[in-house]
Amino acid sequence: MRSYNDRVEGVLLGMAAGDALGAPYEFGPARGPELEVAMVGGGVWEAGEWTDDTAMAIAISEVTAGGADLLDARAQDELVARWLEWSRDTKDIGIQTGSVLRSAARGGHITAEACGRSSR
Repeated sequence: MRSYNDRVEGVLLGMAAGDALGAPYEFGPARGPELEVAMVGGGVWEAGEWTDDTAMAIAISEVTAGGADLLDARAQDELVARWLEWSRDTKDIGIQTGSVLRSAARGGHITAEACGRSSR
């Protein structure tokens, strides 16, 4: 039987692989079943490279792996600090995510309204 950690690792690896497979097709037209599934790269992405979605999920995983409760303000601060560090030299970041992280870097107060509710 697999351990809990094996399953967690499997989830993270599966997410990263799926993200890397889909990255070249993000924001493109819908593709049919004839689409070859391969690590092809495209745009700013090298073949097999994951996107900002996985990069941000890795930070969440690292914070929670230490036993942190994501409802705790200290854990949230640590998470935002990791995202800020990552955002400084990432290839790509979503427009809204970048805006929120820049606000956090300036010491701005981040609220749900300031982040926009359109993505919910």
